[in-house]
Amino acid sequence: IDCISRLHQQRDPDELIALLNVGAAISTINIVGRGVTMFTREVTIGGNAYTEEIQKQLAVGYDEAEAYKVGGAGAGSTDVVPADVDRVMSQVSETLSGEFQRSLDFFLATTASATIHRIYLSGGTAQVGSLVQAIPALQTAALFRGRDYVSSADIEHLLPFLLAHRLELTPGSDEPEPII
Repeated sequence: IDCISRLHQQRDPDELIALLNVGAAISTINIVGRGVTMFTREVTIGGNAYTEEIQKQLAVGYDEAEAYKVGGAGAGSTDVVPADVDRVMSQVSETLSGEFQRSLDFFLATTASATIHRIYLSGGTAQVGSLVQAIPALQTAALFRGRDYVSSADIEHLLPFLLAHRLELTPGSDEPEPII
């Protein structure tokens, strides 16, 4: 926290930053201003949630689910990662980003005239593309709808767009089809 806070203060010491560290089982939210932690919360969801959901929804073992989570089909495998993995990953990302958003909303509601200027994402799960996309996309969708909070309608609206860049070829066809 101290390292990121010091680096950020060189830019603008009056800005508040949110540090979101996604661990395996616990994620930590820290809001820092002027080098001082103003808010801390731990939520009991992290990177393991991706693996567990892939296991549950695709009926695969732990090793295979973990391989899918990091973008492969497993050691020595030539299999293609199932299209459903993206859907499951996005669902977990939406849940995780929703937890983050609720914590940020709580802080903003209980702190007079506070504005979070930047969000930094860290931890092993910070590399999950759907999580990286979900956090700013949800905030943007809410703002376009005239709100400073994210609702379930925002999540439902954005999910197809977050996955739209993924295409799948239908066997026997040269034309890509949207997965969703």
